[in-house]
Amino acid sequence: MRTLFAAILVALSLAWAVPASASGPTGSIMYKEQGGNDTYQVFIQNGKVISGWAGGEGEPRYAIVGGWYDGTRLVVVLQGNGFNTDSQWFTHVIHMRRDGRKLWLELAAYGYGKTKTSKPVPYVITQTSGGL
Repeated sequence: MRTLFAAILVALSLAWAVPASASGPTGSIMYKEQGGNDTYQVFIQNGKVISGWAGGEGEPRYAIVGGWYDGTRLVVVLQGNGFNTDSQWFTHVIHMRRDGRKLWLELAAYGYGKTKTSKPVPYVITQTSGGL
C-alpha cells in the first residue's frame, strides 16, 4: 500500500508542479464544504503545510500532516486517526484551487488505490490569518 501511495504522490506532484521557492505564504486557513459538514483547518509556513485537521460535525477525523500552498493551489496530505476507518494509517491527498473566498476540490487520491475526480466541489473559506 505504501508503494501505491508513493506512486500516486509522484504522479500528483508531476501534474501539479510543486513550487520550487522556499518562501511563500504563512498563516492559517479554515474552510468548510459549501452545503456540507466537511471542515478543514490548515496551518502554513513559507508555503508548506505544517499541520492541521479535517473533520465533520465538530469531530476531527484526520490529521493534516503535509502539503503545500502557493496562494492559488493547495495540496493537503491527510492521515486518518481511526475515527472513521479501521486503521490510523488511512491516508489521502486532496488538491484544491483557490478562487477568491472559495476553494474548489479538484482531485482526491486515496491511500487504498482510488482516485476521485469529478466536477469541482466548492468549499467556503470561513477564517484566515497571516494574510492568507
